[in-house]
Amino acid sequence: AYVRMNDHRMALKVFKRALDMRINLGQSSKLDESETLLLIHAHEDVLDTLKHQLKESDDPEPIREELAGHLQKMGYLYDSIDEYQKCLECFDKCLQIRKLMGEEDSKTGQVLNATGIAHAKRKKYAAAMAVFKEALEVRKITLGEIHIDVAETLHNMGNCAAKSCDYGDARVYYEEALRIKKKVLSENHPSIAQTLHNVGNIMVEQGFTDEAMKYYQDALAVRKLSLGEDHLDVAFSLHCLGKIYKIKHQLKEAIAHFDESLHIKRLKLNKGHISIAETLEQLGIAYVEIGEDEEGTLCFSGALRIYKSQLGSYHLTVAVTTEALGSIYEKRKDYDHALEFYGKGLKIRSKIFGSEDITVADAHYRLGKIQREVGSTHEALSSFQQATRVRKRHMGRNDLMIADILTDAGDVQLQIGQEQVAHKCFAEALRIRRFMLNSTDVAIGESLLRMGRAYHAEREYDQAIDTYEEAKSILEEKLGAKDAGVAKACQYLGDAHMSRQEIEKAIEFYEHCISISKSSDGNESILVADASHQLGVAYLDIGKYSEAEDILRESVDIKVKLLGEDHISIAETVVYLGRVCLKMNSPDEALMYFEQARLIKQQSLGDDHIDCLEILCDIASAHDLNKEHRDSLGCLNDYLQKRRSEFGDDEKVADILHRVGGVEQAMKDYDASVKSFASALALYQVILGEENLKVAKTQYCLALAYEAKGDDKEAMKYHKEAFRLRRTLLGSDHLEVATSLDKIAGLYLKDENTDKALQGLKESLRIRTAILGSDDIEVGGTLFGMGVVFEKKDDLDKAMECYMASLLIRKTKVGDSSVEVAQTLHNIGTLYAKRNDYGRALQRWKSALTAYQDAGLDDEQHLVAITMGNITMAEGILKDQEKSKPDAKKD
Repeated sequence: AYVRMNDHRMALKVFKRALDMRINLGQSSKLDESETLLLIHAHEDVLDTLKHQLKESDDPEPIREELAGHLQKMGYLYDSIDEYQKCLECFDKCLQIRKLMGEEDSKTGQVLNATGIAHAKRKKYAAAMAVFKEALEVRKITLGEIHIDVAETLHNMGNCAAKSCDYGDARVYYEEALRIKKKVLSENHPSIAQTLHNVGNIMVEQGFTDEAMKYYQDALAVRKLSLGEDHLDVAFSLHCLGKIYKIKHQLKEAIAHFDESLHIKRLKLNKGHISIAETLEQLGIAYVEIGEDEEGTLCFSGALRIYKSQLGSYHLTVAVTTEALGSIYEKRKDYDHALEFYGKGLKIRSKIFGSEDITVADAHYRLGKIQREVGSTHEALSSFQQATRVRKRHMGRNDLMIADILTDAGDVQLQIGQEQVAHKCFAEALRIRRFMLNSTDVAIGESLLRMGRAYHAEREYDQAIDTYEEAKSILEEKLGAKDAGVAKACQYLGDAHMSRQEIEKAIEFYEHCISISKSSDGNESILVADASHQLGVAYLDIGKYSEAEDILRESVDIKVKLLGEDHISIAETVVYLGRVCLKMNSPDEALMYFEQARLIKQQSLGDDHIDCLEILCDIASAHDLNKEHRDSLGCLNDYLQKRRSEFGDDEKVADILHRVGGVEQAMKDYDASVKSFASALALYQVILGEENLKVAKTQYCLALAYEAKGDDKEAMKYHKEAFRLRRTLLGSDHLEVATSLDKIAGLYLKDENTDKALQGLKESLRIRTAILGSDDIEVGGTLFGMGVVFEKKDDLDKAMECYMASLLIRKTKVGDSSVEVAQTLHNIGTLYAKRNDYGRALQRWKSALTAYQDAGLDDEQHLVAITMGNITMAEGILKDQEKSKPDAKKD
């Protein structure tokens, strides 16, 4: 109203009174944005009125001073409500007025300093630094070198340099500010503490943790003296000291400092303040690092609740904290929760950055690794594929993280039987690492181990061994001969030699693996347990059953201690303990192990999981040993039905059909046996091709079934096919070739073709003697067969020679009380009978009868009955001969 009346003097008086009233109202509480705008408008009213007075005044300087003062205050107010441009406009007008007034004074330095702060708050550090330098020059001129305002600007310049990562300059500015403050302020002034604290921050960024700790401790001491024990600034110092202790791995000290900081913050701040979340997060990290995952989880969960409430659900800090919780659950092997939190982290990042951001790719990778752990292999591969695609877009083909992702993807492909795809993944990972790293880098050695596994899965055993050896050489050079990576290479080499049936070499590598692992990781590690398992399998394969049992038990004991008694990996070792028991003729103990393994797998995988049902094959073997063939057949058919329903007619189905044929043959159901072996053979030929050892073995078994059925023509056909394949695939001098020759010779003998029978047996004898030595039990069997042929040819001397050589071997190897020895004695007796030497014949037949009976055969057995008949015949002949002799007394 006064302005409209052109009474600017009265208008100014009333506007100033209104302004004072608004300032007084604002002092009682913090102004919100609307109240701040009203205060700014009050200043503007005063400002406009002063401009009218300035036009009419003869003495403009006091009015200009007042104008500058209001513009400065308006700048502060605009800054407080984040009106950056208006803030700068007010400060700039203020400076222009002061320049009109002549020489620069301390207030000019104030405005320049405030302008620098406004720039710095918006992260415009170059602009801020330029203004701070101007402010510093003005303040030094107007106030002198040693003044608190000079120190304030230096401190601000230190902040600006620190934010720009110019840590050397920042420290210089802080140190100079600190020097001035110590001269003009009391030694325990809060401002000194703030600069000490900031120097500590610089030391942390430069990695000087010991120096940082000293500055933080000094700042803490000053703050406690000047502000009190429970001031917020004390809490901030404690928080920073906690981080230093965490960096130095003094975790108990770190936790103590975080706890004290958290206590103060909870007293001074509202319970949802973001600073509380920051300390909870750091406390959680410390708890996790000392292994107290439960406490860590509670801290991270509390931090996450606050971050969500303060920042919203879709904020990067929320994503990071969510993923941190996921990593704790991953560490605890609580994969369901890990999957949940990694999934949430991925969703948040995708919302913030979009699906093509590189951090989203990394989130896919984290999620994929957990999906692999829970058996969601297709989901895992999809996550790995997405991660690889996005990283390639950002980083190009030659990115080490892509190599890591491809390695994990290859592991999954191997797991689901996609060997060729796995090979491509491992090969590309190896190419990237060779391109990016030194040729002997450890990562290249690890990639070579993976490549070896791919070759192994593809049955390229020579290439697998060469690749493992190259990996082993790199790892030995970079990590030393006693490193766990070298031990793992030895284990894989053992596996490859096992696949090549080079058992002794495999044992050598397994033993070396165990020795290295025990020297580096102690007697009880998973690697020792795994290698011990494989060593036990190798001992089983070469007939060292006691050694196999001992080492397998050791593997189980280690796994139980490290993983718990119900861990699924224990089941496989327990299965092999059962198989050892079978070889040691303890079927009941074997059944106990097999049922234990099945129970462990059922608890982990469910009753109907294919891996649980696979143990039925081993249970069937135990039933077979107990002559419980119907129970055995039931187990095999149950597994066969489940296998076919899940996987169709694969190689494993052929293996089971082969087993079924064997059981049916033992049950003398030869028609069924022939049918099962024929089905197995047809599958093997389709899946593995015509030229395969499993094909040869099945042809051999099919021939035996036809032979038992009495169809010698079909038996000969399949024995010859098995012989041809074995000689082609294994070479002429192999034991399986000798076995086929023996069987073919037997059929020729039945067909009265003694010349061909003898030819085959002589070749078999040559092979077996060369490989096994002249006193092996198999050599004794071939000699027995040759004796039969010579007997058929009426060459009784050569027959006797073969029988006697066979008898000597058989007695030495299997003892007097065996069917083999009894048969040989029986045939020797027959030779004596053919020579009309019934006394010696009777002696051999009686010895044969005793051997049969000691071997457990009863009188109803065909072989026993024949021998008993021969004994009766010989005794009758000898009795008749005795009667026909002249009376000795008459002589």
